[in-house]
Amino acid sequence: YVKAPKLTKIANENGVKVTWNKVGGVDGYYVYRTNVNDNGDLAWKKVATLKQSAQSYLDKTAKSGNRYVYMIKSYDGSTLSWGNTLETIFLATPKLVAVKNEKDGVHISWNKVSGTQKYIVYRKTDKSGWTRLGTTVDSSFIDSTAKNGTMYYYTVKAQADYYDDAYNKFTCYSAYNKTGLKIKHISAPALTKISNEADGIRVYWNKVSGADGYYVYRRVTGTTAWTRIATIKKNSTVSYKDKTALSGQRYDYTVKAYDDKMASGCHSLLRTYRLSVPLLKSVKAQDTGV
Repeated sequence: YVKAPKLTKIANENGVKVTWNKVGGVDGYYVYRTNVNDNGDLAWKKVATLKQSAQSYLDKTAKSGNRYVYMIKSYDGSTLSWGNTLETIFLATPKLVAVKNEKDGVHISWNKVSGTQKYIVYRKTDKSGWTRLGTTVDSSFIDSTAKNGTMYYYTVKAQADYYDDAYNKFTCYSAYNKTGLKIKHISAPALTKISNEADGIRVYWNKVSGADGYYVYRRVTGTTAWTRIATIKKNSTVSYKDKTALSGQRYDYTVKAYDDKMASGCHSLLRTYRLSVPLLKSVKAQDTGV
C-alpha cells in the first residue's frame, strides 16, 4: 500500500501550479494532466516525475484558455497510490500595456488573454493595498474616480468560469502584475475663453491644483495632428497668446496640465478664426465726415 498525496491548491501563475502534502516513505510523485478541451478525450498524460521532497509542480506548458485536470500519485518502486485531482482553466497573466491621464480619468490598457470571459481591474496608492475598481470584457478601462494629484498603481486579473458535471460553478483567475503601472492623476484644464487680440489669439483655461504648468497645443481646423506651441512653467498662468497664427486661418486650441513628466488629458478644445486688426493707412476730413 502506498499513501496518496492530498492536493491542497491549484493556481494560475506563469503556468498552472499544483500543491500537495508531502508523503513519507515513498520514492516520489508522478504528475498527470488531461485537457478537457480536447474533444472529450480525457486520456491522462504524465507531465512530471518528482522527488519525495517536492510539494508543488509548475506546469509551464499549459495554454491559456484550456481547462485542465491534474492528478498526483505517490510511487514506491513500481507501486503507485491512487490519485487525487484538481481542475482549473489556465489564464495567462494580462500584460499591462499603458496607463495615461484622459479628460474623464485614468485610462489603463492591457493585452487580451485567450479564454478570458472578463477582466478585473485593481488600483492602489502608496498608502493602501489593492482595491477592486470594476470589471470589463474589453482590454481597457477608465478610472473615473481618480483624484487630482494622487499617485496610483493599476493592475488587472483575467477571469473565466466553468461548470462541472453536476452543474456546480467554479471561477478561475489569472495571476496579476504585482507591481502594476504607476501614474499621478492630473486633471485636465477646462478651456474657458478664446479671443482675437491685436497681435494674436489668446486662449484661457481654469487653473489645475498641484500642476507645475501647462502645455498649449494648436492645429488647423479640419486636421488631426496637434502641435505643442507653448510650455507654461507657472501653475498660476492660465492664458496664452499665440502670436504666430495667420490671419484668415481657422485654428483649434487645447491645453494639458503637467507635473514633472506626467501630463493630463485634454478636457476640451476651442476654435476660432485669426482676424487681424485692420491697418489704417490714412485719415482725412471730408465735408461728410472723417
